[in-house]
Amino acid sequence: MRRAATLLALCLAAADARADEEPLTFESWQRQSSLVCVGDPTLRLPSPDVREAHGFTITAEGAIVKLRRASSSHPGELRLGVLNAIKDLEPWTRAGLAHLLERFHAADVDVILVGGDTAYGELELEDVFLWLGEHAQRPVVLGLGNNESRAAFNRAATSAWRKFPHVLNGNLVRRFDLDGADVLTLGGYHDKAFASTSGSCLYPEAAVTGLPALAAGTDDPTVLLLHGPPKGDGKDAIDFVPGGGNVGDARLGPAIAAGKIPVVIAGHILEAGGRATDGGGKKAVAAGKFGKSLWLNPGQANGLPYEPTGGPVGWGVGAIVTVKKSGEASFELVRAPKPKPAE
Repeated sequence: MRRAATLLALCLAAADARADEEPLTFESWQRQSSLVCVGDPTLRLPSPDVREAHGFTITAEGAIVKLRRASSSHPGELRLGVLNAIKDLEPWTRAGLAHLLERFHAADVDVILVGGDTAYGELELEDVFLWLGEHAQRPVVLGLGNNESRAAFNRAATSAWRKFPHVLNGNLVRRFDLDGADVLTLGGYHDKAFASTSGSCLYPEAAVTGLPALAAGTDDPTVLLLHGPPKGDGKDAIDFVPGGGNVGDARLGPAIAAGKIPVVIAGHILEAGGRATDGGGKKAVAAGKFGKSLWLNPGQANGLPYEPTGGPVGWGVGAIVTVKKSGEASFELVRAPKPKPAE
């Protein structure tokens, strides 16, 4: 028994040594980071990982990924497709997602942002990520919500990336450098009461206070992809819940202002879906109107009937956000049609 224990200890020590000797690559970093809640924005790889997919060159330098497009139909502006709260891959959701992706492709979006609450279990997450990898003809940035376990999310994202290098983990990668704008990420949630699993990500104070420094490293207007919204002011805000008031994270607003981040995209509060305000979190902004700041809650992409406060009912809702080089931004909601009854 003692000899067997000694052999086991030697094997484990050898495995640890091999892990220490393994060169840090984009893949090994992702594998080693399966338990990470919020990625380290300063991490850099010894050598970048360069891939090609759907007309994009994807250069992963660590916590920064550069996305360069061979050609664009809309030079001078960046277009983002946004999905939030996919939740499952049931037939009605797949049908709605397919419609939303068609709208994104018709608008020639440059990247697709997925804002969290994508699915609940690891296998379900992997199914959704792989489906997006197969059907989205653009880079896909995966955000972490409050319903996913960070370990399940990170493993599923790595698995999808191996097959589809344009599917990227926005929990670990904190900055996506594109032509015309940079997308910054902060996944997880701020309120422990809404941590759905023991492995949910509750982002630390340092992740919030570090946002200005993260934004300072960009060379274009910045877009911040969150799951939970900043705290707004009043019934038009993207965090307003009837009977609950404004429930967003009060720490985010000052950090966003200090970082001069003009565009914020956040979901989670489904009651406030399909709604936008200016950067003060109070004044409502209409679709199609460009402004110097934009806070947007895109609503729910899941295919079940969904009616935010004030309506209308949707069966899968997403958004297209356009950002000019000046930093001005506008949004358009896109809606999937009502599913046809099963025959």
